[in-house]
Amino acid sequence: MIALVLAASLSGTPVPSPSVGEGFVPLFDGKSLAGWRGYLRGSAPKGWSAKDGELVITPGVEGGDLITTESFADFDLRLEWKVSKGANSGIFFRASEDTPYIWQKSHEYQLLDDASNPNTGPMYTAGACYDLYPVKAKVARPAGEWNESRIVAIGPKVEHWLNGTKVCDYVVGSEDWLKQLERSKFKSYDGFGRLPSGKIGLQDHGHLVSFRNIRIKKL
Repeated sequence: MIALVLAASLSGTPVPSPSVGEGFVPLFDGKSLAGWRGYLRGSAPKGWSAKDGELVITPGVEGGDLITTESFADFDLRLEWKVSKGANSGIFFRASEDTPYIWQKSHEYQLLDDASNPNTGPMYTAGACYDLYPVKAKVARPAGEWNESRIVAIGPKVEHWLNGTKVCDYVVGSEDWLKQLERSKFKSYDGFGRLPSGKIGLQDHGHLVSFRNIRIKKL
């Protein structure tokens, strides 16, 4: 099964969203924050809540980035998200907690209301690897509509998918990756992006953002 999923992924063929039970396990039970806590914290910030099957970050309440209590190495992560008008957020993965901020060590899959942020450039639009790799196609749905994201990480190879389209891929440690890192804001952070395993994180950027159907398959 894993081989079939990877073959389809590498060919660029969209893979149907799986249901829990096809090797995927839920990271969010739809009704509580079990399995999650704040970055560098023992519990979840009060700004995060479970509402009607959605994991929501509400601005104006105690905030902070949210991370899984479990770490993951090679995986296929699927989730749905929607942002409010003008909102900005992100998904972190293979994250550690040995820096003051999660983004100082972890890649970020960008989440954004592209329509309200038209001048951000392809490295900062929805689906991009923030400040490192641009999207190959802009396929994000408008603010208020649900998007389907997928991250496949196998060793140094990483793929970003958005709404059934592979929008970004890279190989950590490759010549091209080192070139992109050197021109990015992350070049001064030792060990950036190189952890083989770590937490999944959801970013609080001060905007209303909702997540649902968060599930993962270990590869």
